[in-house]
Amino acid sequence: MRKLLLFTLIFLTTISVVFHLNKERSSSNREPSLKNEYEDQFTHWWNNKKEAKRNGASKADKPEEFLNYYNSIRTKYGDNGPKYGVNYLLEESEKLGSQNFIKNKLLVFDERGPANVPGRTRGLIVDPRDATGNTWFAGSVGGGIWKTTDAGTTWENKTPELPNIAISWLVMAPSDNQILYAGTGEGFSASAGFIKGAGVFKSIDGGETWNQLQSTANENFQTISRIIVDPENPDVVLVCANNDPLNADTFNSGIFKTTDGGDSWSRVYDAQRSYVQDLDYEPGNFSVIYAAERRFGVLKSTDAGETWESANTGMQPSGRVEITVSPVKTDRLFASAEGGQTGNGSDLYISDDGAQTWNLLLESSKSDNIENNVDFLGGQGWYDNIVMPHPFDKDIVYVGGVNLWKFSISDGDIETTPTVQGTNTEGETLFQLVQFGGEYENGTIGSGTAEIADISSVEVRFGPGLSQMAHRFTVPEGRGAGVAAGDYTYQDYVEVPFEVWDTDNNRQLMVSFRDQQKDGEFNLINLNTAEGEEENHSREYIYIHTTDYKTTADSSIAVDGGQEASNSYFIWPYLDGSASWNPDNLPSTVFSINWGSLSGRIKDTYVVADAYGQFTGVNSFSQTTGATTVTGVHPDHHNLVPIITDETFKEFKILNASDGGIYVTNSGKDPGVTDGDWNYSGNGYNTTQFYFVDKAPGEDRYVGGTQDNGTWLTPPYEESDETTKYKRALGGDGFGVVWHYTDPSKILGSVYYNSINKSENGGASFQSATEGLSDVGAGSAPFITRLENSNSQPDVVYAVGASGVWKSSDFADSWSSVYQGDDWRMTTFAQVKISEATPMVVYAGAGMVEGITNLIVSKDNGNSFEPVNNYTEVEMGLISGLGTHPNDPAQAFALFSFAKSPKVLHTTDYGQTWKDISGFGTSEVSSNGFPDVAVFDLQVMPFDNNIIWVGTEIGIVESTDGGETWHKLNSSLPAASVWDIKIEDDQIVMATHGRGIWSITIPELPETILAPQLKDIGFSLSLDPIFDIESRTDFDSVGILIEGYDSLFTDGLPSGVTSVLVDLAGEENEISFSFVGYKNGLAFPGKNYIQTIGSWPEPVNEYVNYFTSSTEDFGTKDIKQTSSSAFKGRPYQTPHNYKADTEYELLLEIPIRVSQSNAFISYKDVAIVEPTLNEDNSLKDYVVVEASNDGFNWIPLENPYNASYDETWLELYNNGSNPDESHFKEHYIELDQFFEAGEIILVRFRMISDSETTGWGWVVDDLIIQSRNSYLSIEDDLIDKVTLYPTILSNGNRININTKQDLDSYSIFRLSGQEVQAGKLNSDNSITLTNCYSKGIYIVRLFDPSGNATVSRKIIVN
Repeated sequence: MRKLLLFTLIFLTTISVVFHLNKERSSSNREPSLKNEYEDQFTHWWNNKKEAKRNGASKADKPEEFLNYYNSIRTKYGDNGPKYGVNYLLEESEKLGSQNFIKNKLLVFDERGPANVPGRTRGLIVDPRDATGNTWFAGSVGGGIWKTTDAGTTWENKTPELPNIAISWLVMAPSDNQILYAGTGEGFSASAGFIKGAGVFKSIDGGETWNQLQSTANENFQTISRIIVDPENPDVVLVCANNDPLNADTFNSGIFKTTDGGDSWSRVYDAQRSYVQDLDYEPGNFSVIYAAERRFGVLKSTDAGETWESANTGMQPSGRVEITVSPVKTDRLFASAEGGQTGNGSDLYISDDGAQTWNLLLESSKSDNIENNVDFLGGQGWYDNIVMPHPFDKDIVYVGGVNLWKFSISDGDIETTPTVQGTNTEGETLFQLVQFGGEYENGTIGSGTAEIADISSVEVRFGPGLSQMAHRFTVPEGRGAGVAAGDYTYQDYVEVPFEVWDTDNNRQLMVSFRDQQKDGEFNLINLNTAEGEEENHSREYIYIHTTDYKTTADSSIAVDGGQEASNSYFIWPYLDGSASWNPDNLPSTVFSINWGSLSGRIKDTYVVADAYGQFTGVNSFSQTTGATTVTGVHPDHHNLVPIITDETFKEFKILNASDGGIYVTNSGKDPGVTDGDWNYSGNGYNTTQFYFVDKAPGEDRYVGGTQDNGTWLTPPYEESDETTKYKRALGGDGFGVVWHYTDPSKILGSVYYNSINKSENGGASFQSATEGLSDVGAGSAPFITRLENSNSQPDVVYAVGASGVWKSSDFADSWSSVYQGDDWRMTTFAQVKISEATPMVVYAGAGMVEGITNLIVSKDNGNSFEPVNNYTEVEMGLISGLGTHPNDPAQAFALFSFAKSPKVLHTTDYGQTWKDISGFGTSEVSSNGFPDVAVFDLQVMPFDNNIIWVGTEIGIVESTDGGETWHKLNSSLPAASVWDIKIEDDQIVMATHGRGIWSITIPELPETILAPQLKDIGFSLSLDPIFDIESRTDFDSVGILIEGYDSLFTDGLPSGVTSVLVDLAGEENEISFSFVGYKNGLAFPGKNYIQTIGSWPEPVNEYVNYFTSSTEDFGTKDIKQTSSSAFKGRPYQTPHNYKADTEYELLLEIPIRVSQSNAFISYKDVAIVEPTLNEDNSLKDYVVVEASNDGFNWIPLENPYNASYDETWLELYNNGSNPDESHFKEHYIELDQFFEAGEIILVRFRMISDSETTGWGWVVDDLIIQSRNSYLSIEDDLIDKVTLYPTILSNGNRININTKQDLDSYSIFRLSGQEVQAGKLNSDNSITLTNCYSKGIYIVRLFDPSGNATVSRKIIVN
């Protein structure tokens, strides 16, 4: 087989290699994956979310899930909660910073934004020293304390050295504005805070610097919910403070007071029932102070907080309570409470006697089309609940929950029609209720067909000895949700392990249930509405009837569809996660539904900001894909502060802190209620809480998933810095992201529970990308969606779910399960990590608990996994991260976040053994300087494996000796929580949970080793594959794996493109294949390909194409048939101007049989390409026509050329002018110089450009191969009038002229313009060639009797 030494290019090297394979077995059939096509996924998600909210569904974003994750990764197996000390973040940060050995020079990080996606904010101050009202302080829950002096146009961080501590409240001393206090720690959940606190911080220089009050560095002050300061004495301060039950041995909540500016404190109140979470005082009288205790109500002090008494008469809160005092009528208070009195989870109270008594506020049905008492807290009043009085109107109060509301109070009382007035559970928790959209109790209780007069309060009683008969119904086979009432089939009357009682009338009631399992019994299971067959779902509905109970079935109920007869309540219970179901031994549990009328004061409700468009849509939060500006008001409100702008005209603004940062209204008498009245004020308030990050290849553009703020990325054509406004990609909580390393138009983003989405247009839109992935949704996937990808193998992505590990080989177009072992435990903490050394090795798992769960490892590119051994020195638990080694796949790191326990475990043998390199071992204190804090990610430096960076909740911890000792990284990176670390190009990129995205450029970082990939595939004339293998690495060898054949290996493969011919003897119709590159003993597998092998047409003896119309005879690379005014017909043209560093190809896909005589090829072209040379005198850009007798080895039929081939071309190039028809040049090539008669050949045209200067390009026209009877046209408009034949002839032959024109004489010229023969036409209108001795193309010009040239024609002399 003939080989050809091609012209060497600077940036593209093409090598030809031939392999012969022995067939071993028949290849199996494979179908290529199909891409799912959906509407833009973000639009789909947002519209569904809004619709769900309108229908009463719970909020889609999940702060409670993050809370669970936050605490669980800190809870060791067997413990009941985290064991970190109350002040551990600050203590460990100070300890780390006090180490006097700095191992490197100061590393300067680049802040990458985003500048328009601030995180959750709770603290707000308006500085009274600024008369304009434009100076504010804001406290972020993960990003510190910030200040603006221009109403939020720009912000400055005032606590860059403060570790990742939640700022929960800010207050400025009214009598001395130089003194400010900050409370830390979010203590608003039902059982624990979010990011932990460190007591109270104080500033004595107007908020410029801050220091911890050491007197609050203890368990009493673990989370601070509120702070108030005596308006006449800056040293008198009260705080409501709590510890965290998950971080403490005993519950501790109360009110503390200092009279010396925080040097010492006294406990002035011990909580009676739950957390104390709010404080306020009577304007003008600090002696009267009010407090709010969760699930208890209001407390009151009349001696400046020294003593307290209950002030909750008339209140029945079930959760958090927020209070405020009207500045207009100082004995009027409002309380916004979680509660069930109005039947929807939110109760608003009013007191007009200084909190001695409270009245419920009930809707008058007159405003905003709101006819009922709405759930104004949105179902999560434990998380977002704030109340603010109108500064000038005693009858108006503002409340923030998920949405923002204004309530107007009227005189008089009102009584409601009977309704559900709340529920409660006594005894052990046995079950929970699904929020299915019912009429009552936040969608958990549905109304039935019973008359209102017949409905009463009921109890459902479980416990020893309790049972009754119930009507059992089933639904059609395979049915889950949406079964019509009439499709319920009555089965029988069976015993159930509970009783139902009418507590108003002390009578037992009839009950029915849906037997989803069809096992003849009532039984509860854990919530499951997605996994497995419908018969195994948790849909044992309960229907309570108003009919008196009997031991025999009721005839009106015991019929198909009878479950709705006289039905008062419908509930959908499922087994609580902490309970077990044993009908013979159930715990004592009483679930009560309270029914009756409510009486109270009158309110009218106005929506101020309706985030999801549930009510009026005013100031709705518009999350437009691709938007960089914020429209509407972000949901989830945490603070409201009035800014008085005109006392005389009673005008003011409202400043708002929310999950979306800071907003402020325009000034007015009734601010905020008009659509568009709110202004976003968070630009530059860079406090985004990221989970994960990735970087665009070759660009300073980034994409990341954030807590409760969606997924965001740098806009195109921008370089990210601290001022960059990112554009929105996805909504909800944003998690795992991947930016395709070789195709930046492809991006993956995700929401919780494996909701994975893909963009193929650079993030302009996203579509669902879960085809084949069954582990999707709550219960089937982790809350935190993790996507793992290697730049070396950019199409491969991993995810984890309930059943195990999932893999996609086509960048999430399709998924397949690759591990479902018995030891797999799906939790929110399940992770998967590809080895940085080689993508052949993959680690995964959720934790290390002997006999329960192990990590697993794959050594075959994720196709199979095996368990590794657990670390056994101490009891461990769930992991908080995984790390790998950049040069050794046997090395990996398991990261843990348990207090007083190992944080970083290291293996050097694929997990067979583990060593703690964080210095804890069996001790509670590290022996080598590693801080006792949570850790999330780890990076070993590829250029120096002794350098290890660990991302922790107090920043980066570094080792420069392979983990022997640890210290604080000497850098400009803030002390923020670092959740994700990635090496991308020459940068290390970090996602912080509170300070956005940061990166540092390190020139020593090595270039990514990309797996070899298929650049193109062709087939020889014998139908054997020709692989154009592209590599940007000099591999030691490359393996070619073709299914059904022995593997073969090259001895080396340099960077560039290498053409490889594999001899399969032409036996296959389809091949499945892949490539594996080997470098320094490590494997880099490429993607799998499937290719159908076609067939060549039968060879022809001649071929002619003038390209007057479209043709399908050619295969092309970036060269197309194009019509234009410059050229006739549709000749083939490169782009104008052509692209740099590109190969263009035009292949005639019809084989040619070389003729015995007249073996030639003729064409015309214009080549305006760069006419310069390389240092070795080779052409930089060139065109060439080639032929091959095997389809692999190609011969140039004439020397490559460029614009210097012709003077007119060169002039056009130098002038930057475009050519036209007059610039065509003819080419005539004899094929018998290269091939023997009878050989079958292919012909192609190629153009090569380097990476530098380009030009207009190339056009090819009028291709004639071995056609004696064809005419070669110069003037196509005369073709019908004058014909010369033959056009291919020898000297001495006769040219015949067929025409109706009167012709007289002729002249014959060479293409150079030299005349070789002239004279009169023969009498039969012919010309005899006598002087055309040289082979080539000639021009025949014909003249009329007057000597006028009428037509010119080309002939070929051979």
